[in-house]
Amino acid sequence: MNNFIEKLKEMQKMQDDTFHLDGEYYSKKDIQKAIKINRFFGGHSNGKIPLSQKRAYMVIIHELYFDCDKYPDDIESQRIYARASQRFKFSHREKKTVIDVERYHPKDPCLYFEDNGFSKRHYRDSVKFLLDDPRNIFEVTSAIPSLEAIYEDVVLCS
Repeated sequence: MNNFIEKLKEMQKMQDDTFHLDGEYYSKKDIQKAIKINRFFGGHSNGKIPLSQKRAYMVIIHELYFDCDKYPDDIESQRIYARASQRFKFSHREKKTVIDVERYHPKDPCLYFEDNGFSKRHYRDSVKFLLDDPRNIFEVTSAIPSLEAIYEDVVLCS
């Protein structure tokens, strides 16, 4: 991996668009993709997918409650944390131990973030990230279409 990064830096210094390796030519984009793939699979060495704690909570909350109109009052935040930490390797940890599901994944994000465009944009970006490759992230694939609908709603109300 370090060899790829060094080669990419060298290409940038020389303003070279391709580099030659074992009879093949690779572009800067090819090298950047290889680095991204290598980092992704490097995080899977223990079987866990690398994901920020916030996004991991979003996935677990959505899988558990995507078919509910509102969240139940008796949600156990430790249960959500336990599930998320079993499946995902947290890349960014938060210090909060109590999980407010509406804060992480509101049922009506347009209403919840109505007066906070900054948070709405971050939420939208997180949902978009999860939808970029949902089959790797979601175990409950029937939850994906409802997340796509949420994303479309958030884009329209932005």
